[in-house]
Amino acid sequence: MEPYLELEENDHIMSILAARLMDHANSLRNLVKNIDTLESVPGHHDCKFDKWVDGNKEALSKAHSFNRLYNHHRDFHADANVLVRETTIANAEKLISSAENVLESFMALSKEAHLIKL
Repeated sequence: MEPYLELEENDHIMSILAARLMDHANSLRNLVKNIDTLESVPGHHDCKFDKWVDGNKEALSKAHSFNRLYNHHRDFHADANVLVRETTIANAEKLISSAENVLESFMALSKEAHLIKL
């Protein structure tokens, strides 16, 4: 899937979080645009957020909201794949709820950014 927007990243945690949030917005946009032709979407271990997390888990765990974001992120990818397999209103609503949870969790983590030393 091609991104719609890209943010310039630097080593500042807020820049990185913004870029990863933009990745998810672009993923959701691509999913909606291509729902009829997709067979699956990447799992949560295959996206830039999780790859970044893997290299920074110890630092990120200093923020209490990190685990909530990680779990919501995993759910988002699972719900996206469910929607691709079975395109129903109920599954679309569940994905929208997951996307909202990811956004809220990113915002919560951004408020704790001062605790994260990369």
